[in-house]
Amino acid sequence: DVAVTGVQTCALPIYGKTVEQVYRALIAKYLHPQPRIAAIVEAFATQAFGDAPLIAVHLRGSDKGVEMRNLEELNRTYFSQVEREDPTSRIFLLTDDARWLESFRARFGERIITTDAQRTNAAVGLHHAPGNDGEKLGDEVMIDTYLALRCTRFIGNGRSNVSAMIALLKDWPEDTCRLLAPSQLLERQQG
Repeated sequence: DVAVTGVQTCALPIYGKTVEQVYRALIAKYLHPQPRIAAIVEAFATQAFGDAPLIAVHLRGSDKGVEMRNLEELNRTYFSQVEREDPTSRIFLLTDDARWLESFRARFGERIITTDAQRTNAAVGLHHAPGNDGEKLGDEVMIDTYLALRCTRFIGNGRSNVSAMIALLKDWPEDTCRLLAPSQLLERQQG
């Protein structure tokens, strides 16, 4: 601390930074996957990703439709977004919705890569479904998130915390991270 005309101040590493820069500074300091999660991510990436260019795509379904009235319309735009990418790219799909997974498999076939995460065919979020193990669901989200960071490009929905965090967890090169809706984490909150 430094005394300036009788007032105590401290040099904060976040002073004068944008909200995005503050998030990135906090993430770099505090958010690190547990070794168990990091080992699972490493093993999956080694086994499944190979050398092809990779696009991570995070698409929400299930209960997100309650929060976003235009979710189905927005989700349909993912197809054209992915088709604008390199056709040799593999697609790492992160989704909670089995119906959208099947739609992507029907459209993109063998290009699709997914983890064996739990998914639903209903409008009830996995985290609200009775009998689901919250810790296991959390692990699955973490694993998918850190796998997405291994990809060279990302397409997601900024109204989802997962997509918004993926956009912040990596300093993506320009034009490699595309949120199809604004990041809810970068909006000013009304209090």
